[in-house]
Amino acid sequence: MILHKTWNESASKELRSIDAAGVCQYMEFDLTCGLEKTRQVFAQIMEKFGSIDVLINGAGICDEQDFSIIIAVNFTGTINTTLVAYDLMDKSRGGKGGVVVNISSVAALTPFPVLPVYSATKGGILNFTRALAVGESSEVFFL
Repeated sequence: MILHKTWNESASKELRSIDAAGVCQYMEFDLTCGLEKTRQVFAQIMEKFGSIDVLINGAGICDEQDFSIIIAVNFTGTINTTLVAYDLMDKSRGGKGGVVVNISSVAALTPFPVLPVYSATKGGILNFTRALAVGESSEVFFL
């Protein structure tokens, strides 16, 4: 399942052209929707596919003019999707296990002085992911 904020008809057509069997599907999803809506969307994915094997969080924006949206997308949204998927993958809760990949930024390691909020959110995700990696139920990678 590919989740994206807005429907992209051309991307959807291209996906269908290379995936005639319909294995990959596209769903509209606003990462800033909050924890409860994220749970609902992931419940729909579970109904459709039965499990979540891999979650790749690659969302990120860089608009220092609106720091609240940077935090909502880069930090809060990524944490929400990670925690929801993590719970669904957790073998101790009936999941099959799985892998979470949170894509951060070099700004997590070397903050960009002109992008302090962006750097902070990416550093936060790096440390959040590192903290989860200590767990045993699922694998977590940070990039």
